[in-house]
Amino acid sequence: MSAFKTVERLNLIGFPVSNIFSIGILRNTVSYLNVQYAELKAITQVLLCDDLHKNVIYTGESHSWKKIVEANFSHNEIETIDEGVKLMPNIEQLTLSDNKIGALSNLTSLPHLSHLSLSANCFSEANDFHMKLGNIRYIDLSLNGISSLQGFSKLYSLEGLDLTSNRISELSEIKHISGLPCLENLTLTGNPVAVVVDYRVRALEQFGGRAAEICLDNEKPSQKELDTVAVLQAIRIVKEGRTPTFSPEAPTFP
Repeated sequence: MSAFKTVERLNLIGFPVSNIFSIGILRNTVSYLNVQYAELKAITQVLLCDDLHKNVIYTGESHSWKKIVEANFSHNEIETIDEGVKLMPNIEQLTLSDNKIGALSNLTSLPHLSHLSLSANCFSEANDFHMKLGNIRYIDLSLNGISSLQGFSKLYSLEGLDLTSNRISELSEIKHISGLPCLENLTLTGNPVAVVVDYRVRALEQFGGRAAEICLDNEKPSQKELDTVAVLQAIRIVKEGRTPTFSPEAPTFP
């Protein structure tokens, strides 16, 4: 690999991890790493492929891949996000789709991580994600088995959440994320909740005054939907014994 010392984008697709070696010489230049269909079980197998013991604890900063900002380890056999991920301290986008991961780990030490893709894995719950992630902006957990949104309720920097084809069945679950101030894109297509009568307006109604800002299932709300949402909000407020307040232009709801 010495002839490729200035490589910035490294694609290793279809190479068994047992055949990957001598790429450590590229750790000071590679900014994009793509390792797919490699029978990979741990990230350390690639990032420490030249080390006999492959233990992050015993490696110094000289083993860090500081230039990497985007990495893709999809279509492998990873069951746990191992400590090898810490060897990419400046990573911004991490894709681990189509693996066997069922929980988050070792991500709190990645301060620049903003986009995380974990589609087609083994997640059945999303407990306390705010304690396992930093200032994450986008999460893709499509094609998993998640049934509750409570674990996302404190991800205050989250802008986009893709939960296509999970097991969310109750509209009330949306309330858990309705207070996230930055959330603009939410995808729930393929969940049982998406076939509930009046699903879109009832889902948007959960967001109160921010309903118009939410792109639900890749579609911004129509004016007709927003009008219906306003009526639903007014009915709810009256039932709660409060009085809706109106501005000259449009009603506002607390």
